[in-house]
Amino acid sequence: MDAMARPPAPRVRPTPRAEPARPRRDAGSRAVDVGRDDAGLDPAPDDDPDAYLDADVLDDQDAATADIGAELVVDDLWDDTAELDLLGGTGEYGASTGRPGAATVRSARARVIDDAPSAARPTPEWRVALGDLGRGARVALEALVVSWLVVVVPVVAGYVATVTAPSLGGTSWSDAARSATSGWLLGLGEPFDVVTAATATTPEVVTHVTLVPLGLTALVLALLAGGVRRARIDSLPGVIGLLLAGGAVLWLAYTIAGTTPTSRAVLTQLGVAALALLLGMRSTLALLRPHDPRWREITGWVVAGVRAGAALLVGLVALGAALLLVTLLGSFGDVLAVHAALGPDLISTVVLVLAQAAALVTLLVWGVAWLAGPGFAIGAVSVSPVAATAGPLPALPVLALVPDAGPGPGRWVGVVVVVLALLVLVRPLGRTTGWVELATTAAVPVLVVALVGGAAAGLSGGEVGPLMPVGTSGPAVLLALALLTALGALLAVGAVVGLRALGRDPALLGEPVVRAAGSLRRTLRGWRRSVRRRVRRA
Repeated sequence: MDAMARPPAPRVRPTPRAEPARPRRDAGSRAVDVGRDDAGLDPAPDDDPDAYLDADVLDDQDAATADIGAELVVDDLWDDTAELDLLGGTGEYGASTGRPGAATVRSARARVIDDAPSAARPTPEWRVALGDLGRGARVALEALVVSWLVVVVPVVAGYVATVTAPSLGGTSWSDAARSATSGWLLGLGEPFDVVTAATATTPEVVTHVTLVPLGLTALVLALLAGGVRRARIDSLPGVIGLLLAGGAVLWLAYTIAGTTPTSRAVLTQLGVAALALLLGMRSTLALLRPHDPRWREITGWVVAGVRAGAALLVGLVALGAALLLVTLLGSFGDVLAVHAALGPDLISTVVLVLAQAAALVTLLVWGVAWLAGPGFAIGAVSVSPVAATAGPLPALPVLALVPDAGPGPGRWVGVVVVVLALLVLVRPLGRTTGWVELATTAAVPVLVVALVGGAAAGLSGGEVGPLMPVGTSGPAVLLALALLTALGALLAVGAVVGLRALGRDPALLGEPVVRAAGSLRRTLRGWRRSVRRRVRRA
């Protein structure tokens, strides 16, 4: 038998001994020592032979550490923002600043010896306050100037397009800007006198307008609240800066318009600013909670009630918008006929559409008032769920939505508000644990809806020249919403008590509403993101 050939023995490469890694120095720091540190190391005593094995093991470990340190230490001074302090770190702008081609090795035995970071010098309080003051002023300037431009630019463009029209007489572009500024102030509660220039056949006509276009008010409110949220205005200097800058812009607007503020306008403007701060400051509700545990618990119930009331208000707005959309679809032909009868050109069409868009929120409030029962009136024309009366109306396309004279569906339409209150309130009421908390969480939404609805109804009413009154009654809407939402809250309380008696979770009744609201929210966010992407691409 032939002897089997033995395979060649594997070649063993001796492990090289690495020299101690050279220390690395940076500006303002001590040595960065990675690797061996043989100072004071006694490999083995002469009388202990077993200790030589331990010394060899330690030498091997130190050699491996030195190899790692040799890879880590690439240059003495590569960059001020290089990855020195922490392995795997990043540079000044978030990207790795290590030398190209150099491998980064992580090791638990790599030791970094550096000076302790010096304590950061605190920013003086006056600088922090000054920064908050500037951010608040910037928010007010952006919101008010942008909303002012939304009104002024179309009006001035319309004047430029029709500057040769005989009906304009001696009107200049400054007069157009003054009228547009007065219209912008009308959205903040200031009455507006519309002056029609005299011609060869007609005298000058002055129309006194106090009807607030709530769409413009909502635009200012949304811009202010969004700016407060983005700038994180949560301090007194920030609020002061917002109020001072807003007051300066309003003073300039009043100077351009040549008018003086009325008490109603001042209250409206302060209310818009306060509501914008309330909506924009994320920590507002947390700041309102006291430190006392008992009062903190009570205010927690109130906050839950306010949130439920806000959800109920959103539901009412959705109902009003749905009613307005259905009416628009049913009367779209009449709207187009009135618009065609006016015969506007392109610029006039844009101005007319923007003016009617500013009135859409007012029409939405009138729709909620119609659902609640009081209805609304436009001069001699009154519209309620019971009946609608006939009368003359201005030649505006949007007023073609007013139903014809005749009987209405009846008072039963208020049941829609009751059912909405039941569906919205049953979930937060189902989370309560006691009778006092249950009563508080049920009563607060009723107050919120009644007060906000009454205030919006009061702002949506006024006069337009000879048309008096125009809009709805604030006290009547407040009382109607209070009664309907209170009835829905009582039904929700009864449902919660009954389900608990049966051993079921009452909070599950509101799951469909929560899912529907979440789906609607996601849809709206998707639309908003798509619009932003298109704007950025444009």
